[in-house]
Amino acid sequence: MGSLEALLDSLLDISRLDAGVIEPHIEAFPLSPLLEKLIHEFTAVVSTRSLTLRWVQTQAVVLSDAFLLERILRNLLSNAVRYSVNGRILLGCRRVGQDRLRIEVWDTGPGIESQNLEVIFEEFHQLDNPARDRSKGLGLGLAIVRRASSLLHHPVTVRSIMGKGSVFSIEAPLSVELPTNDSSVLQRGMHKCDLAGRTILVIDDDASIRDGMTTLLSSWGGRVLTAASYDDAVNAVRMNTVRPDAVISDYRLPAGYTGDEAVVLIRRHLGEDIPALILTGDIAPDRLRNVKALGLPLAHKPVSSEKLRAFLSDALSLEKGPTT
Repeated sequence: MGSLEALLDSLLDISRLDAGVIEPHIEAFPLSPLLEKLIHEFTAVVSTRSLTLRWVQTQAVVLSDAFLLERILRNLLSNAVRYSVNGRILLGCRRVGQDRLRIEVWDTGPGIESQNLEVIFEEFHQLDNPARDRSKGLGLGLAIVRRASSLLHHPVTVRSIMGKGSVFSIEAPLSVELPTNDSSVLQRGMHKCDLAGRTILVIDDDASIRDGMTTLLSSWGGRVLTAASYDDAVNAVRMNTVRPDAVISDYRLPAGYTGDEAVVLIRRHLGEDIPALILTGDIAPDRLRNVKALGLPLAHKPVSSEKLRAFLSDALSLEKGPTT
């Protein structure tokens, strides 16, 4: 089951990147806390192997998307651990000119022949795994690295010596200024979320999801109204029994309707573009593009409480308090 879940998660990432629904949030943040987090994560992994994991601290402040950069580096470290039977893995940085930083992952794996240095970034392409042994990975990690790095405009390169190992590198621009709040970037999900005075409309045909959302959002002080279908939601708003401050809707609704259709009609009736979040388990790029075309944020099920908290905090500008 673990391999299947990992496969589905990776396919979802590929689909989201291909559909263009992921938009980078570029800001300045210190790199060292992100690297330290990854080192702690992988130390437990290598502790059962004949491997040592080292990293070099840095004072660099980069301009990037912290979430995407973390995903890229996690995939590169995972790749290094997978192909290094023994020896060491090193995570470090070096300046490139005056305005860029190269983050490098060194491994002592078997090395990669020059003719394979590009094909390793293709989906489901794995070297030395003709039997498709899932314990050796799924062949999607480097494909995600290439797509995410292209989205960030952070070049990824690899150099390798057969029998000695490989070095994967990604370059990110350096920031000329320190971030105003170091912790705000890496702890974006730790917003305070006080929904007092706010009404959230949840649309989902799954009663357990409606109940779970009601419990969570109510614990943050919000008033929660639920609807099981497109018709229920639209009719409630039309009858003026619901005046939501935000909508959280499943993408697939009964009777062939979709969440984005419900949001469009609700906004039209209210005369304002209230914030809305679409939840989905669908990975089809065409459907994801449809949601993006409407300018609606998209979250994939199961959505974490941190993502909901971040969405509501940003969308409702909760630091300003409820509107009157």
